[in-house]
Amino acid sequence: MNEQTSVPVLGTKQAVEVKSGGPINWLRGEIDRLFDDLPFGRTMHGLLTFPNISLDTMPVTEMVEKDGGYLLSVEMPGVPEKDISIELDNDVLTISGEKKAETETKEDGYIISERSYGAFRRRFTLPRDVDPASIEAKMKDGVLKLEMKKDKDADQRLRKIAIG
Repeated sequence: MNEQTSVPVLGTKQAVEVKSGGPINWLRGEIDRLFDDLPFGRTMHGLLTFPNISLDTMPVTEMVEKDGGYLLSVEMPGVPEKDISIELDNDVLTISGEKKAETETKEDGYIISERSYGAFRRRFTLPRDVDPASIEAKMKDGVLKLEMKKDKDADQRLRKIAIG
C-alpha cells in the first residue's frame, strides 16, 4: 500500500531509523529511544513493534445531530463512488473503499512525487434511534454524506428486564 521511506538519524549511542507514517510510528521511535537510553546492557530498540499502520488513507469523519436526524460526513478526496461500499448490519454501519494509485509517467525534472493510496474501512455503531430504512448516501466534491432520520418508535422498542 503506502511506501515508507527510512532516513538514518545519528543519535548519541547509535543510528536510529526514522520512518514516515504518522503519529504511531513517531511514538514507536520515541519509546525505542527511551529504552535505548536505559542501562540494560543490551539494546531494547524495536521492543514495541507496531505493524506498518498508515493513517494517510483513513477518512476523516464527523457526525452531527440535526433536523430530527443525524448527518455523517466522510471525507474521501480522490476516491470514486464505484470504489466505496456502505453496509449496515444491525446497528453497525461499515464504510469501506480503496483509493487506487494513479499511473504516472516518470519524466526528468521531478524533484518529489508523493501519492497517498490504499484501502480503508471504518465502522460506526449508530445511535439506537436511527431508522435504518431512512439512510441515504450522497457524494459531492470528495465528501460522502449519509443522512439518517430518527425512528419515532425507538423508545417503544426499549424493554427493561426485571431480575427475578
